[in-house]
Amino acid sequence: MKRLTSLLLMLFLLMGTPVITHAEETNVQEKIIYDIVVDRFNNGTLQVGDEVDVDNPYTYNGGDIRGVIKKLDHINELGFNAIQLSSIMENADEGFHGYWITDMYEVEPLFGTKEDLQELVDEAHKRDIDIYMEFVFNYISEEHPIVMDDKKENWFTEPKAKQTDELFWLEEVKQLNVDEPEVASYITDVADFWMDEVDIDGFVLHAADQASPEFLDQFTAHVKEKSPNFFILANLLDEEADMKPLAEIEHIDAIQNYAMFHKMNDVFAQVNTPMADLMDGWDAEVEDKSILFVDTKDTPRFSYTTAEQSRSALTTWKLALTFMYTTPGTPTILQGSELPMYGPTFVESQYLVPFNSTDPDLEEFHHRISALKSEFPVLSDGDFEQIVVEEGLSVYKRSNDEDTMYIAINNDDTLREATITDDIGEGNQLHGLLDDMIVREQDGGYSFEISRETAEVFIIEEDTGINWLFISMIIAIPVIFALFIWYVSKRGKTRSA
Repeated sequence: MKRLTSLLLMLFLLMGTPVITHAEETNVQEKIIYDIVVDRFNNGTLQVGDEVDVDNPYTYNGGDIRGVIKKLDHINELGFNAIQLSSIMENADEGFHGYWITDMYEVEPLFGTKEDLQELVDEAHKRDIDIYMEFVFNYISEEHPIVMDDKKENWFTEPKAKQTDELFWLEEVKQLNVDEPEVASYITDVADFWMDEVDIDGFVLHAADQASPEFLDQFTAHVKEKSPNFFILANLLDEEADMKPLAEIEHIDAIQNYAMFHKMNDVFAQVNTPMADLMDGWDAEVEDKSILFVDTKDTPRFSYTTAEQSRSALTTWKLALTFMYTTPGTPTILQGSELPMYGPTFVESQYLVPFNSTDPDLEEFHHRISALKSEFPVLSDGDFEQIVVEEGLSVYKRSNDEDTMYIAINNDDTLREATITDDIGEGNQLHGLLDDMIVREQDGGYSFEISRETAEVFIIEEDTGINWLFISMIIAIPVIFALFIWYVSKRGKTRSA
């Protein structure tokens, strides 16, 4: 009965979701981003040949732009309204990652053409999905023609980042000196080119922490002047980098929050880890500009990390998705997480997505929680306030002038109790949208129990008492079905006689 009630509730939510035109969405926190590594997503043209080798994790595996186009309906059904594409600029041999750029004005031929990219954008827009392009501006391949130009020696600077197993590509790049006026002008021209050439919706600035704030301030101001609703997101190359200087740049909309990444992995990977570990040190100025994520193409898969602690993927993803979709920030989910995919290193994290292996329950939850974020704008723009943080339980509130919602997450292995003492208005009740929980006022508060390792999202609604009509319908359906079976059976016996 509970499952049927939940399905009916979600049908109501979906029917009530307002139609939002593509151009009207301007708040990055409304976005739910699906992060795609183009070469490792889906092979749409069945590419084979000397340059494509699915058994070699350090070269092209065959994913392409047409492969993304073919999976747009899948991405849309999961509730994502934005796609982040890895770098698609033309690269040197084996530059599947997109960082060995040989031509900033061309699409990598193994990925497709500019026409393919525009078709992807057009088809995505038909589904109200944004397309963001990873914009690599700090690095080019050692084989780039600029590197061979003796007159451009001042275009380069000593690399700031250190090579690691994951950052192996740093060995064959030159770092551009973006503080040199000629270089800054060149990068700005490249940005203008892609904004004019293809109707993309934003840039994801690769390795933004490796550039000076002065350059980023000027560059982002130019982009926003050219297109005010164009989104600018920033990725970090150094996990230890302080994101606050980037958050202070006015025109950067969101920045990867590695501090929260580590906290979410530590808390959700293991049952009974206190939720206070997530909430300590909350900085509204930073959190509002956070890109929230639990894994990247260069880290172990979240599903693998939690499986190592004997937690199920479905359980932990429910907790993590509820947190990411209902707290300030912009949730970003790595390709294949909905299946889910596993992997202890960046090599396994970047396997082509095995779409023939799925978890329907996990995909359904992706759909349900994204429907809530889309239906209730307060989850994107509301103020954030902690109500209860006790052991593995956290209850917090999102509120604006129009709505208030409460979110409860229990990371303990036992049932937990909580009480909300806010005045939610006479004659009102709390209604949980994930598990259909009803909480009524008693002794001046709203007390409820939340099961182990579960989450609930509450809205405030009028307390109309017991809905006997609804209950009657629920009871009547199996009764009518049973009577029908009895009638058919009896009729069959009569004919036999």
